[in-house]
Amino acid sequence: MIRRRLLLLAIAAAAALACSSSDSPTGGNNDNGNGNNNGYNNATGTMTATVDGASWTANFLTRATYSGTLSITGESFNGNNAQTRVVTMAVINVTVDSTYTLYSPGDGHGGNAIMTLGGTNQWYTSSPGGSGTVTVTALDGTHVAGTFTFVGVGSGSLGNSTVTNGHFDIPFKQ
Repeated sequence: MIRRRLLLLAIAAAAALACSSSDSPTGGNNDNGNGNNNGYNNATGTMTATVDGASWTANFLTRATYSGTLSITGESFNGNNAQTRVVTMAVINVTVDSTYTLYSPGDGHGGNAIMTLGGTNQWYTSSPGGSGTVTVTALDGTHVAGTFTFVGVGSGSLGNSTVTNGHFDIPFKQ
């Protein structure tokens, strides 16, 4: 189980950090063309959700890549590293107007979600008891949009975290 979780985390992290070349029609990172923030810019794209009953907005980073695997990341930062929250979802074999299960995919469809708080506290949909969905409503050469909800199982003694009302609309770098 730990080995599978680490593999899924590595896949999601690699997909989140992967950068497609600027001539790629369906992938890339959104740095608003200025090269700042290591390819991230809070002025492009949106990701919002309700996390354990509280509103959350990715106000620091939004990023989407698509190269066989769709990876979507949002990060909030309010000046306190302990409160930095990152939500990353990776989904394979994506088409528009489809809903995917967030779990440890065994049939070549679906994906997983990982939420991190403060860099060390993590919740996974790939753990037993984790679940969720992501629905892709738009996917083209310019952006990806959709909705998501999930229950992540915390590492150690963290317990579960429930994420509802998730929405994203993130442009790809052109």
